[in-house]
Amino acid sequence: PSPLSWRDGCFSDWDVRLSERTYHLHAFLLVRASSFFESRMSSAVRGEGGGSAGTLCPRDCDLTEVLPHSCHAAFEDALDFVYSSNQAAFEVPASKALLLFKIAEILGIGGLVDAMGRRIEAAFADTAPLLLEQYCRFHTLGADDGPALRHVRERAVELVRNKFQPFLADPEMR
Repeated sequence: PSPLSWRDGCFSDWDVRLSERTYHLHAFLLVRASSFFESRMSSAVRGEGGGSAGTLCPRDCDLTEVLPHSCHAAFEDALDFVYSSNQAAFEVPASKALLLFKIAEILGIGGLVDAMGRRIEAAFADTAPLLLEQYCRFHTLGADDGPALRHVRERAVELVRNKFQPFLADPEMR
């Protein structure tokens, strides 16, 4: 048999909306990978989803306001990870690593947090400016992004400062 795919919606039993798009997904895979979905689905089954006793529980959720808008474009990559039969071999470009890390933290996808942490660390020295740009795209002033993202930001700022500080001393470079 073919593995389940989020791309075709075959046998799907849970809908996830993100902006204008609706994804027809599989509850079992979402619950297995994500504490957010596990909590959401458990609440729906207990009848906390707004339906009255004896009615079907809602089998959907909307992530449009849950995920930062700048992370929406990386959501399908997160689905690729959740649906992957070999998560250890999951690869993403550096341009999406921190966005996926943020999605993984919000949705409680521990495996993706770990994978993106390794991806970020492996190329940190080469991607620090890109990581800062990604961070600035989803950071909200006054919000606490948590210790892991704060650590990435602080390390990236320090690395960029150290690399570019010598250029500031040169009048021709100003």
